[in-house]
Amino acid sequence: MEVLRADHLPQMDMFGSCDAFCQLQWLGTIHKTTVQKNSFSPEWNEIFRFPYVIPSESLIESTLEIVLYDWDRLGAAEEVGRTSIPAG
Repeated sequence: MEVLRADHLPQMDMFGSCDAFCQLQWLGTIHKTTVQKNSFSPEWNEIFRFPYVIPSESLIESTLEIVLYDWDRLGAAEEVGRTSIPAG
């Protein structure tokens, strides 16, 4: 799975733009991109590998969850957006 970029992100910080990172989750495995600070159009170009699973009913019914967050030094990351992609 390759995470390329995001475009037109909203201003999430009072004095800045967005310190964006993505979290990907599939079949119990979680990967996170690096934080791209102060950008409305961050570019990651990062590749993540998920474990190969022999095709089965659980694989067909699985969903890749992608959540975009705004990183915050002082508190919890704030969700900017999310999407789900069904495997089957």
